[in-house]
Amino acid sequence: MVSITRSQRELFDSLASEFLDTYPVGRTTIAVDGAKGTRRFANGLAKRLGKGNHAVFRASIDRFYRPRAQRLVLGADDDTTHYENSFDYALMRRVLIEPFHLGGSAGFVTSAFDEPRDVPKIMKFKTGPQDATLIIDGEYLNRPELRDPLTGRPWAIGS
Repeated sequence: MVSITRSQRELFDSLASEFLDTYPVGRTTIAVDGAKGTRRFANGLAKRLGKGNHAVFRASIDRFYRPRAQRLVLGADDDTTHYENSFDYALMRRVLIEPFHLGGSAGFVTSAFDEPRDVPKIMKFKTGPQDATLIIDGEYLNRPELRDPLTGRPWAIGS
């Protein structure tokens, strides 16, 4: 486990406090969008956000990869094909984002694909309390496929 500095802890505490003051009840999602460093930032924020009794769940876009053959269907893994083919956004919406926002006893999945082994995972469904936050990290999280179909806004609050 990576330790955080005092200034990082103070930053995470400040962000967590502001977030919980703004969104004290219900199911909320935070997307930490970016390539390098997003997981460490998301983990630090989750730790500080959950230090009280607030339930926090973690997920990463890289747990929703498509199989390698589908990802590389258009050739080399350049930026364009990586953006267009790497992740299964429909699956992520169907098993994670939408059921998480239903709340209550709706089961959701935080990990669906084992990218190093290039195989789907056996999905393990989780549930949580009505008031909880899902923190997702990874690249390309602010894209149309991850927007709320009713409002057109990102599911994520803050990114």
